[in-house]
Amino acid sequence: MGSGATAHTTHQWVSDMLEDMTIDSRSESLGHSQGSGNLQMSKAGMKLMTPGQISRMPKNDCILFLKGERPIYDKKNWPFNTEVFKEAEKIAGQNGYKNPVYVSYDERNKKYITTRFESRLNYISKEEFTFFEEKAKEDSSIQTFQIDDEEAFLYLNFNETPQPSLRELEKMVKEIQVAEVNEEEEEKETDQQPDMLQDREQWDLSGDIIDCFRRYSSELSPEEQEEIIKGIEEGLTDQDVKRYFTLVGAEKMRQYRRVLIARKKK
Repeated sequence: MGSGATAHTTHQWVSDMLEDMTIDSRSESLGHSQGSGNLQMSKAGMKLMTPGQISRMPKNDCILFLKGERPIYDKKNWPFNTEVFKEAEKIAGQNGYKNPVYVSYDERNKKYITTRFESRLNYISKEEFTFFEEKAKEDSSIQTFQIDDEEAFLYLNFNETPQPSLRELEKMVKEIQVAEVNEEEEEKETDQQPDMLQDREQWDLSGDIIDCFRRYSSELSPEEQEEIIKGIEEGLTDQDVKRYFTLVGAEKMRQYRRVLIARKKK
């Protein structure tokens, strides 16, 4: 019941739901005068289970109330030792299930937006990888591959609908070119910030964050690219990352990203 041993209100409700049972009773009276004795037969009611009896029920017992049926007193069916539960526990992994629903606040429109997303990157052990390799032979929806941590493939958006095929993903990885900025360009960055800010305000941020990254990666410094990548890895939505995508300077991006992460954890 989940009500505790002292939840009298709940125990009383269950007792009332069980209704009453009837019992036969007999009473006799005998007088001292001749012929004055009598015998009475009657029926009396009693609770099937009193609130006190409900509170003392064993933890492994339960009462089932089914529509159109009499109450059923039965043993609880604990699922923890079943094969189905153990398999589900194994699938959930060491860290357990994580709610894929994320609520973000739209400052411009002054409203909260609820979005559903899956983890963009999951690190698995060698044993788990072997397990999925075997499963992939039976299930065509499972695809396994190994890549270097430094590959831009880690930053692809797996929530895109429809999801790209493995061949399309490999093609996108090859097309992504990370810009290398030399020391002379970095020194000029401060002087060029007003012009850069004006130019970035005109950027086209349509599509997902990967499209934007591919479109303007050559105009972003390595530090700015890293801030965008960290935002994706930390689970920010495309809309959140786009909020600081056009900022000039990695430090400004870092500050904005930290604010979004802190708000997400609340």
